[in-house]
Amino acid sequence: MGTGMYCEACVKRNNSFFKKLMELLWVVFTIYLVFFSLFIIQSVSLILIAILDVILVILFLPSLMFQEYEIIFCDGQIDVDVIRKGRKRKHIRRFDLVNADIVAHISDKRLKDYIIDWKKDYSSGIKSDNTYALVLRNNDRHGMVIFEPTDRMLECIKNKMPRKTFILEKKTEVEE
Repeated sequence: MGTGMYCEACVKRNNSFFKKLMELLWVVFTIYLVFFSLFIIQSVSLILIAILDVILVILFLPSLMFQEYEIIFCDGQIDVDVIRKGRKRKHIRRFDLVNADIVAHISDKRLKDYIIDWKKDYSSGIKSDNTYALVLRNNDRHGMVIFEPTDRMLECIKNKMPRKTFILEKKTEVEE
């Protein structure tokens, strides 16, 4: 019985400026809604709406703000889990490398050869030297999964599909 290849990477999602702005606006709106419903208008229905909005902010805002992706490679499959608030884990998706056309750095010119029908981003949101794209095919449609694998995960993927994996050469600084 052979040993399987297994590795994982965990990436904290960096929220965009627009998403942070929307979260801030939601909190400001909630504060104004509570203030107006309690002190200005004093309507029972508006107070109930304000209470509901406060409950929604308390329940959903932390899970939107603190989100991590865990990418697990195991024997030719990539599983993606989301971890919210540092404790609630949910399995999102499984990708089988049998359906993969290419794994390459996000800036690799070979990726431009594909017409992408759908895209899923499980990265930190910041393009870097370890941001990669996995292009999968399903019938005649192609999808792209953006993720940030560890060096070990890239080695495992390269071992599984050596002719389809293109690893970015790491830049080394030469001291003079």
